Amino acid sequence: MILITGGCLGLLQHGRPSTTGLSVHAGTLLACRLYGGENTLCDYTNVPAVVLTPLEYAACGLSEEKANLMFGKDNIEVYHNYYWPLEWTLPARNKNSCYVKVISMSPQDRVVGLHIMGPNAGDVLQGFATAMKCGLTKRQLDATVGISPSSAQVSILFLSLFHKNVWILNQKSVPSVFDTY
Repeated sequence: MILITGGCLGLLQHGRPSTTGLSVHAGTLLACRLYGGENTLCDYTNVPAVVLTPLEYAACGLSEEKANLMFGKDNIEVYHNYYWPLEWTLPARNKNSCYVKVISMSPQDRVVGLHIMGPNAGDVLQGFATAMKCGLTKRQLDATVGISPSSAQVSILFLSLFHKNVWILNQKSVPSVFDTY
C-alpha cells in the first residue's frame, strides 16, 4: 500500500521534485501519520535526483541560477572542477570528462547545491545529500577525508584543493588528485 500511495503522491506533488524515492518516502510518512500516530511531514528541500545515463548526472539542492535569485549573487560562492575517476586510468579516457560543482551561501558557507557528472554520481551524491540535510558547510566538506580510491574522493573532496577565485574553468589541463601525493 505504501508504494501505491507513494506513486499516487508523486502525481499530486505540484511544483515539487517528482522522483520515485521521494514519492515512496512521502507515502511511507503518510502511512505512519494515518496508522502509526506519528506527525512527521515530508521535507521537500534538498531532494537528490539522478539522471541514469552512461555518464550519470546527480544533483541535490539549488542550481547556481536559483541560488543567485534566492540569496543574491554577492552571497553565493561557486566551486567547480573537472575530475578524472581512477577507473578511467586504463581506458585512457579524456581527463576533463567528469565535472563537479558545489554552491555555498555566504557568510555561513552552507552548501546549498551540489552537482556531479561522472560514473556512480548518484551513489556519490547520496551521502552528501544527507549531510546537506544536516547543514553541511564548505569548510566541513573540505575537512572530510576521502575513501581512496573512489569517485567520491576525486570528485567532491578534490574541490578542497582549490580555493575560491583560484580555479579557472577553461584551464586546458586538469591535474589528477593522485598528482598531489
